Amino acid sequence: MTKKQTFTNLDSWLLDIEKHGAIEVELMVIGNKSDMVDCKNKPEVTATDIAEFTKRTGIPIYLTSAKSGANIDSTFLKLTDTLIEKTKLNINPGNEPLRL
Repeated sequence: MTKKQTFTNLDSWLLDIEKHGAIEVELMVIGNKSDMVDCKNKPEVTATDIAEFTKRTGIPIYLTSAKSGANIDSTFLKLTDTLIEKTKLNINPGNEPLRL
């Protein structure tokens, strides 16, 4: 949120993931330091930048603050839910009821 250059580097990092990462990796971007953005401190990364990135890549961006704890739990719960659903589909590709 506070450094445009870091946000701009995302495209390079995505290429590295594509080149060296697993085939079916789950991606999300966590924008930290959201607590530093207020009326006095304008963010270098704007809501428009975030929307354009998400539209272009399909990768969600979650804004958090490690300092205040804002959105930390909900962001990791969202990632956990996404991974659980993905695992269910891999275990049960036909979407048949799972019998435990």
